[in-house]
Amino acid sequence: MPEIQYAANTATTGVRVVTWEHVTQDDTCQAVACPQYDDKSIQVHGAFGKGGKVVIEGTNEVLGAENFVPLHDARGGTHTLSFVSADLRPILGNCYRIRPRVWGGSGVDLTIVLLVATPTSYSNADL
Repeated sequence: MPEIQYAANTATTGVRVVTWEHVTQDDTCQAVACPQYDDKSIQVHGAFGKGGKVVIEGTNEVLGAENFVPLHDARGGTHTLSFVSADLRPILGNCYRIRPRVWGGSGVDLTIVLLVATPTSYSNADL
């Protein structure tokens, strides 16, 4: 199972967009380090196939892949960040590294987009 590398782009001062493309049920996604960004949201779209589910995971460890845990939705409650259809959600809390992971399914082909921003990006935004 291949590791899907992310592509990262600076959208504007203090804002980065990280994208994993063509993620299938057989792939692992490369984790991105982004603890310096206070605000984070994640968007998932594409073909979920039959039974595909995406879970967004995080860790405070600098290296290693064995201790990732599901992250939570910032909209409240104890809901983990998991997707079975296209959606965009805020991420609660901060951690050192984040990665998406597909659980099960067949015929999955997804694009997953992480937006990270610092508070200074709001004061520097062109309106």
